[in-house]
Amino acid sequence: MTFHSVRKRRTEELGLNGELTLPSDVFEALLQKLKSQNWNSISCTELVDHLEHDAPLPENPVLLSFDDGYLDNFTIAAPIMKRYGFKGTIFVATDFIHPKDVVRPTLETTDHPPERGWLSPAEIRKLEHDGIFEIQSHTSRHSRLPVSLEILNFHRPDSRCWWMERNAASPAQLSEEHHGGTTDLVPWGAPVFQSEWSSPAHAIIPPEAFIHSLQDYVCENGGSHFFESSDWEEKLRNFSARINVIADPEKPEDRRGRILKDLKDSKETLENILNHSIPFLAWPGGGCSSESVELALSSAGYRATFGTNRACEGVARDLRAIPRAYFRQNYRGRFHKTLRVNLCASILEWEAGQISGYWKGFWTRRLMALFANPNFKNNPS
Repeated sequence: MTFHSVRKRRTEELGLNGELTLPSDVFEALLQKLKSQNWNSISCTELVDHLEHDAPLPENPVLLSFDDGYLDNFTIAAPIMKRYGFKGTIFVATDFIHPKDVVRPTLETTDHPPERGWLSPAEIRKLEHDGIFEIQSHTSRHSRLPVSLEILNFHRPDSRCWWMERNAASPAQLSEEHHGGTTDLVPWGAPVFQSEWSSPAHAIIPPEAFIHSLQDYVCENGGSHFFESSDWEEKLRNFSARINVIADPEKPEDRRGRILKDLKDSKETLENILNHSIPFLAWPGGGCSSESVELALSSAGYRATFGTNRACEGVARDLRAIPRAYFRQNYRGRFHKTLRVNLCASILEWEAGQISGYWKGFWTRRLMALFANPNFKNNPS
């Protein structure tokens, strides 16, 4: 199973409508259910040893993994997992690591520990030392790149493009969870091109002059107030259509070097923090290609990689990209705790080959559709 964030308070901030955050009471109820059903958590090493060498696994094995490296994995999730005897894996995107070697308070010492932010090197070491989490790689940059000149949207106050802000951020800004939000990172009006996760992307290099011309047009016509007009998009698209645009494709050798650097930098950073080998990698967004997988296994030194439910062209679902189940965690409506716990449990049962999991998931999703309420706050209270 794939998670990202577990929080008590700030449950609306990450992803669309908080889709990356599971409220802590839902997470705890889920672990209670897994424990009552005799699920046993395993590590990446145990899973890969089983797949490669048929090494034995405990009955009802489950790999609980967390992507990105949020601070709440340490302050909220780890104490809850410890309480119920579970362990897991955190795939850390190393450019986000907190720059100070600090250890912040957790649920074990306070009812309201800090939630917002990223893991520090000291917290990464402590998680492994305590045996709650193993740490593996999630690349270094965790970014997306433009792959065509098709404009899907425009960067604006009510629809900020997170991946463009992330690409523009400095290392110091990346270590803050909420980098961006001001026009000094990505000015309003920047075109949001069709994009892909950086590992499989055949990127293009859009002309800077074209991007600046759109940003200047917005700035000269009211800045953020430009988007208050009902016909702002028509105006901006008409203006952009008058400009002849040609993009340069990324050179194959540059693409290969970019991908390999992203893979190696993350591995080396974590190995320097933990003083041991980092053999496993999870692809951001599950995005990979046959070339990026080959680079990870043959050139960067990984033993196996992990994906998601997403099928990637030319990549077999084996040790090259072990699939992980993922469900969006932003259901907003009545009975949010019961329905989300049941949905997660149904996915586990289905993946374990139990036909009951299919029907449980089917009816849970029907009930979610019935009780959905866009005004319902995604929080534990």
